[in-house]
Amino acid sequence: MAAMLQPQIILLKEGTDTSQGKAQLVSNINACTAVADVVRTTLGPRGMDKLIHDDKGNVTISNDGATIMKLLDIVHPAAKILVDIAKSQDSEVGDGTTTVVLLAAEFLKEAKPFIEDGVHPQNLIRSYRPACNLAIEKVKELAFSIEGKSLEEKKSLLSKCAATTLSSKLIAGEKEFFASMVVDAVVAIGNDDRLNMIGIKKVPGGNMHDSFLVNGVAFKKTFSYAGFEQQPKKFVNPQILLLNIELELKSEKENAEIRWDFLWISSDLLFSLLCDLLRIAMLFLSNDAGYQTQHNISPLLMQNGILFMTSLINVCRVEPKLFFHVLLLVI
Repeated sequence: MAAMLQPQIILLKEGTDTSQGKAQLVSNINACTAVADVVRTTLGPRGMDKLIHDDKGNVTISNDGATIMKLLDIVHPAAKILVDIAKSQDSEVGDGTTTVVLLAAEFLKEAKPFIEDGVHPQNLIRSYRPACNLAIEKVKELAFSIEGKSLEEKKSLLSKCAATTLSSKLIAGEKEFFASMVVDAVVAIGNDDRLNMIGIKKVPGGNMHDSFLVNGVAFKKTFSYAGFEQQPKKFVNPQILLLNIELELKSEKENAEIRWDFLWISSDLLFSLLCDLLRIAMLFLSNDAGYQTQHNISPLLMQNGILFMTSLINVCRVEPKLFFHVLLLVI
């Protein structure tokens, strides 16, 4: 019994600063409100953008709360909680990151006088919980259900929601155009809720109305080989094989030793491989070698049950039934 009553001993490394009590609570609140003041001016349709320059020289211009919170170099432990709140809101909802940070900071700001007067934080928490329940009930009363609505009615409501989220972005002037495009992209993936299947490819030049939705798979690739102009740009009902291996022979480095026997074997293997591909009447070949970081097609293929090749041996053994078909291919 005497051993159980001994005080707990906590060993901290040298240089650790410890503080507790009312003063530390007030310090935590001040740190959170200071972080909220950074993103406060980005809220709403008249919100301003922030230019953030990191230690690597990267420059980011954004008024998105989650983006700004991620790029801020916050070292205060309590203030980092606001960063986690913004990330959670962005992950679960995808919007309202600035609002949730400002609300959390405002709750702390309103609680600060009570903390200074000696009110225990648990008493404040017990007061906030009924208010939270009342707010949730009010939100449910204002909620609009889309159950039983037609597809056009659902798309109309979703377009309004998407346009609202774009009101504070750089593309606010064309929010109806992009809201319709976003809704079409979400409807295209169905009820799987796999938003990572939607990607954005940025191409310099042009105007915003040049943007378009590709109902398929798009690769940002420039065709610059000789004779490309004479090649067909459209294939109807093609067979496609996706590879992430190199088909061309690699160039030799300096002071390299040429092994003629190995060279002939490699050439024969490549020739045999191409013959096998022609034998199964493949019309279009997409080679992902060297572009894994840009395209990253492997997760996309696995999610859709599409076989992708990682070695010459596997390609030589591929069967025609393993190719996937598309109705139209435009290059």
